[in-house]
Amino acid sequence: MPKKKVDTKRIVSKTVETISPYDFDMCLNDIRKKIIELIVKYGPDARLDWDRYHHEPYDSDPSPQFNLIVSRLETDEEYANRLEVDRAYKEAQDARDLAEYRRLKEKLEGK
Repeated sequence: MPKKKVDTKRIVSKTVETISPYDFDMCLNDIRKKIIELIVKYGPDARLDWDRYHHEPYDSDPSPQFNLIVSRLETDEEYANRLEVDRAYKEAQDARDLAEYRRLKEKLEGK
């Protein structure tokens, strides 16, 4: 008998800021100060993600940028909402599957 899947809270990642690579065009000590400011503002678990192929709308050339991403555990409200949406989707899928089963059953038994 298969085990029932236990649904747990998920990690939510969000880009909170984009930083131009030119903002790091300075001496290493100034870069260190900037990084420390970002750590104080967003916490030690925030990360910089390098997006070298970022395209601005209607621009044919890529504009590389850093995305500052913060991850957190989803809230109770988000968790309950996600479970409700998943339940409604599963019910709708089950209804579609049952309708398809009945249609095929009628078609194949009619022969």
